[in-house]
Amino acid sequence: MSVGFNRARLAAAGLAVAGCIVAATAGSASAASLTKVRIAYNPNPSNTTVIVAEQQGYFKKNGINAVLTPSELTASLIQALGKQFDIVNVTAPSVLQASEHGQNLTVVGGEDLETKALPDTYLIAAKDITSIKQLKGAKIGIPTIGSGNLYEAAVIALEKAGISKNDVTFLQVPFTDQASDLANGTIQAADTIVPFQGQLLGEGFTNLGDPMLAVTDNTPAFDLGWGASGTWAAANPTVIKGFMKAQEEADTWIKSHKAATERILEKSFQLPAQAADSYPLYQYFSFGVKSNYLTDWVAPMKKIGDLSASFSPNLKKLIF
Repeated sequence: MSVGFNRARLAAAGLAVAGCIVAATAGSASAASLTKVRIAYNPNPSNTTVIVAEQQGYFKKNGINAVLTPSELTASLIQALGKQFDIVNVTAPSVLQASEHGQNLTVVGGEDLETKALPDTYLIAAKDITSIKQLKGAKIGIPTIGSGNLYEAAVIALEKAGISKNDVTFLQVPFTDQASDLANGTIQAADTIVPFQGQLLGEGFTNLGDPMLAVTDNTPAFDLGWGASGTWAAANPTVIKGFMKAQEEADTWIKSHKAATERILEKSFQLPAQAADSYPLYQYFSFGVKSNYLTDWVAPMKKIGDLSASFSPNLKKLIF
């Protein structure tokens, strides 16, 4: 998913993490045996696992010299796989659209998954709006316009309610500005995520449901994962296994270090302390990938014109 935090601060935080020298844990691979892996990650809390894996030495323990680069537009970096980067964050829409355009891409692991019991995405409207059908003609705040799973999910949810993307106006609004823009009428709805929905709902704005789950008809929705070029992945299966294992170990660390994780959310992702304290972060982590995580998006994206009618995903190539 794409986010709208302060780019300069995020880049500085991410690069600082990428450049810090972390002592290897006991049993770590020797420096000479580490494989350099260039990783582009979206600077949002879903990627806390890569920050922790670097800081705690789990990448090195699993044979990886991780070079981390933050980017708010990781979908645009898919074309740089095998050149500038080895692994980048991907979403279902970005994978499908890259595949349609002939990109040699495979999903090597999952990361963030939301379910009906644990939603992560919210379409929240002004207090006088009680139904998504009332959004025709509305201005909707969203961190990134024209791409990304938040945008695609919002358009699909609107289409299912009988509203085309031409019937609304999308405005680029960072998560942190959505509450004030709803309050002053600049926007009539906002596409947001946990934990930012807490403030909006706390101020009495209307929850119109989870647009991601509108796409998947309430089956688990794949929010964020990791992609690599098919050629690189085929040549580096052990590296990929180590990359995902490091994040699983980071997940275990996160579960037992709540206070320290909250500080990472505050410092690396600029989450307010109150939001960091209430974020059930680790519950969203899911590192496997199922074929329906991609195929659930195909028909809805075709219907809104963001995939061609003739496109058929080759799942054997798209999932490692």
